[in-house]
Amino acid sequence: MKRLVINCVILMAFLLTFCKTANHNAGNEKSGNESRKNPIETVVIDREFVYENSLKEVQILSSSLKDSVLSLSISFTGCKGDVPELVFDGSYLKSYPPKAQLYFRLRKGSKTCGENVKGDFSYNLSPIKSSGSKTLVIMLPGYQENLTYQY
Repeated sequence: MKRLVINCVILMAFLLTFCKTANHNAGNEKSGNESRKNPIETVVIDREFVYENSLKEVQILSSSLKDSVLSLSISFTGCKGDVPELVFDGSYLKSYPPKAQLYFRLRKGSKTCGENVKGDFSYNLSPIKSSGSKTLVIMLPGYQENLTYQY
């Protein structure tokens, strides 16, 4: 009897895991015309970063900020599969709350394809927290809306 109960528990655990995996995979299937979802990237702190090296042709279609994750839907010129990095040069603008200007750049080694790429990207903002404040205003190039990051 004990063996039967153990087998039933194992079978139930297997079925629950399989159902969750099947639902997760079904939710990730998208047609080729839809935006793709990427894992959460961490904001890169590069004190040597120069604005001239940034990806300038980025259009931010929408944004949201929850906890420490900035989610952006963007359009940019590049290659399919490119993941734009969000870069902070380490300089906060002196204001209260402090402001951080972030820039986009493609990872090193990316080719220039000239394709219009749309995608949804998420970035962990934790590395750019300002030590003197619990709030940081995030500024993105070409985006009129400033985002308030509270931590």
